[in-house]
Amino acid sequence: MMVSLKLLLSSLPFLVNAQTWCGKNYMEGSPIVPPGGQFQYPETSDVPLLNLQCSPAVKPYLQGEAVSIIVDSRITFSKVSGAAPLGTYPPKSFEVTAILNGQSHQLGHVQLNSTGTEFSLPTNSLVARKEPYTITCVAKLATQTYETTTQLLYLEPPAKGSVTKQDFKTGSLLVKNGNSWEPIFPIGFYTTFDGYLSFRSDGRTRSLVDVRYAITSVTEQVNMIKDRSNLLLWYTGDEPDGTSDPLNATVITKELINNLDGGGYHPVSLVLNCENYYFAEYSAGADVLMQDTYIPTSNISDYGDCGCDNCKGNFQDISTRVDEFKQRLDLLGRSRSTTVWSVPQAFGMDTYWPRFPTGQEWLVESILGINHGSFGIIPWDDPTSAGIRWGSSALAAAVPRIIQFLATPGVEVTQSLENGVDTAFWQLPGTETSLFLVANTNYQNVSLTLNVPQNTNRVEILNGGATLSGAPGEIVLNLNATATSGWVFEGEVSVKTIKLT
Repeated sequence: MMVSLKLLLSSLPFLVNAQTWCGKNYMEGSPIVPPGGQFQYPETSDVPLLNLQCSPAVKPYLQGEAVSIIVDSRITFSKVSGAAPLGTYPPKSFEVTAILNGQSHQLGHVQLNSTGTEFSLPTNSLVARKEPYTITCVAKLATQTYETTTQLLYLEPPAKGSVTKQDFKTGSLLVKNGNSWEPIFPIGFYTTFDGYLSFRSDGRTRSLVDVRYAITSVTEQVNMIKDRSNLLLWYTGDEPDGTSDPLNATVITKELINNLDGGGYHPVSLVLNCENYYFAEYSAGADVLMQDTYIPTSNISDYGDCGCDNCKGNFQDISTRVDEFKQRLDLLGRSRSTTVWSVPQAFGMDTYWPRFPTGQEWLVESILGINHGSFGIIPWDDPTSAGIRWGSSALAAAVPRIIQFLATPGVEVTQSLENGVDTAFWQLPGTETSLFLVANTNYQNVSLTLNVPQNTNRVEILNGGATLSGAPGEIVLNLNATATSGWVFEGEVSVKTIKLT
């Protein structure tokens, strides 16, 4: 279940300017005014910096569960918050200490310029509570000391209802299946059901309750829904950047819901529509951040009335938006704590979208999101076309295989774009088993020549307009216009050439 909770705070000067969108004057012909609110990219350092970060491996932990912490020690030249100069001769590894509840715990050694080193953390000093604990991670390299902080959520198991965890090691969500926690890749449509906006996934209908008026309404609705067993996450904002909501509104809403929801048994999500308008402020209220880039028939970047903010009007607008969101979250130090989902277009007969995407085009939109790091596909909206239903069914059938790769810690990802063909490999650590997804964004056929060793097992998991030919050693994947394809290979496979045909 996703539950939509829009909050208008009477204590805030909440004045949405109906004549603007993304801070721009709405109608063409109005004065062109720079919207402001652009993301502030960090300055570049002349010397290498250590960007030490730590985070819990999971959010939330429940009382009685073993707790672990992840340490990242990347070298960067970006002056991000907390990064400090490395010094002339830094060691190849160093020891990290975690301070929790006034107690110091030696975690162990971390390789310099590494990510995802995981350590167990003693819980003897922890008492389950709604407020998160602060953890301070300390590292010493020669004479230099580096510190960073993170928050650990350690809750009592709920008396009833469900818990959805965030896996900070991979970006996936975890749900309980028997006695184990398993990753989930949500795919389903926004739709209407029984008077409410709804999210459908795995054949189930889940209500999204839309509250637009006051804190008391939000409190009432959250308390009414929070104990349902099929609650997956909360949905609090539909394009708050477009309507120029108060910059702190998403954070206030998230804090209120977490407090009502036992401290945070379920993640909070929202969707941003603008390409670059107060991203840091609006995204701060999301555990799951969605982007809804739709491909318009026209674009007027100087005005809000454009269909797709700062877009070029091609499929790459989608992958670019996902890349930008993920890069900014990384620079803000939130790449582990905030995951990105995509909202593909599943509608038509509208101002900028006179037709529905074809089923193949819809698959291209979705695969682009996945290839660039999206961990959920939530199309807007249903009812939709027969072609999109075919495409979504094909993708849903492939999801069980896809999530096996995306939700594996340490999976090696290789993504590329050549001649309008977007490809991505996920290779499981310590193996030659890989997932291969490809999307042809061209409106003409293409062929990919793949290097495939002899005796390589291969299983097709998605066919959105592709055929395979050739013999082991070198095979050709032929993609129709706007086609997609997905394979699992057991062998070292690579793309040799990509040609337009």
